[in-house]
Amino acid sequence: MIPKISKFYYYYYSDDPHSLIQLIAETNDYHSDSNISASKLRTLQKQQAYCNLLNTIEFTIESYCYINFFANYEDLVESLPFLCDLLKEFGHFDIVENIHRAIGFHKENLKQFQFLQSSSDYDKNEIIYEKLDSKFDSDFNLSKAILHLSEQIKGNPNDFCLDENGETLEKEFTGLLETYYENKNLQKKYSFYKGKVYGECLDFDFDGNKRCLYFVKSVNSKDRIKEWYKNGNLKYEKYSENSYKYWHENGNIHIESNENGFKKWDLNGNKIAYTQSSKRSR
Repeated sequence: MIPKISKFYYYYYSDDPHSLIQLIAETNDYHSDSNISASKLRTLQKQQAYCNLLNTIEFTIESYCYINFFANYEDLVESLPFLCDLLKEFGHFDIVENIHRAIGFHKENLKQFQFLQSSSDYDKNEIIYEKLDSKFDSDFNLSKAILHLSEQIKGNPNDFCLDENGETLEKEFTGLLETYYENKNLQKKYSFYKGKVYGECLDFDFDGNKRCLYFVKSVNSKDRIKEWYKNGNLKYEKYSENSYKYWHENGNIHIESNENGFKKWDLNGNKIAYTQSSKRSR
């Protein structure tokens, strides 16, 4: 059973290690291959368990911190020895040492952690929490393991997963990819270059209408070029850094800004503001 994930989102999140691991960890879709060996199947199961634990434990600690993790997430605490076994297989002995130290801390202070778990005495809980927090000195540093694993996945994607059609994933993909809403309407149509989102990318609304056209340099860098109203009329268009136009929903021009100045019109097409560029006025 090989995990299947969206080809679009695989490449979309190629620069985001946490999201890439999360895609594999949270998949409910698998490809059955009758030719797969028992040893390969065991490897795939370990890899997905590793992705799952790294994703869940790292997210829980980041959200609630270590003391709350040990006090309130008993099932995850019990999974730490198994995570340590997996970390050893990937060579992260320093992280294993940190986790073992934290497990020892948890055992030494078990009564206090159990009290935090069961008590509704806010003031006393706060005192115990602060004392435990001041003594706790073991950072798991799971982000290091996540980064390392994501690099391994990108280097050999088909050792870990396949796309949603059960087909192999390239190390680097160049071209257009699409993703769809539950109603089968187009959601995104993005351009990719060498395995990363790059270039002109279109977002659509649930009904399949164009909403935004971006120029994307990375997942965290989007430059809005065009935007449309739900009725299909153009809402915004950018020509350069300081040159752009806005329209009212009825199609009439609303705002125009360029090197000559700034102009504004009301809904009925009447000009209500005008500012001449300082360069032009000299």
